[in-house]
Amino acid sequence: MTKKILIPLDGSILSEEALHYVEEMIIYFTAEEKVELILFQVIGPFLKHSVLDKEGQLNTVEEMDPAEQQALTYLQEVGEKLKNRGVDINCEVVVRRTGISSAEEILRVERERQVDLIVMSTHGRRGI
Repeated sequence: MTKKILIPLDGSILSEEALHYVEEMIIYFTAEEKVELILFQVIGPFLKHSVLDKEGQLNTVEEMDPAEQQALTYLQEVGEKLKNRGVDINCEVVVRRTGISSAEEILRVERERQVDLIVMSTHGRRGI
């Protein structure tokens, strides 16, 4: 049976403190239990702006790709540090929808991926 652990990270040193606890927990799983770590980051939402092309057509541009790629690269780098622990690592970046909080996105992914445990640090200001 696979145990799924969701680890929301925002790129801060504080958010990465949760990784120490995850590393300690992994030790206690039995050899028969497979562990999947889901490194997860919520970004955005991104503002859309319009640009006139050469023909005078109004096109909507969303500046998300560089930020999304940067977030994914960050998660992959964090994942490299955990690979020697014998766990499967998946990285996922979600662009937060307007009107939806990061906490709601975390809980949505928790339900969709049927996560067993969420391990995260928080500033304690709002949300979860």
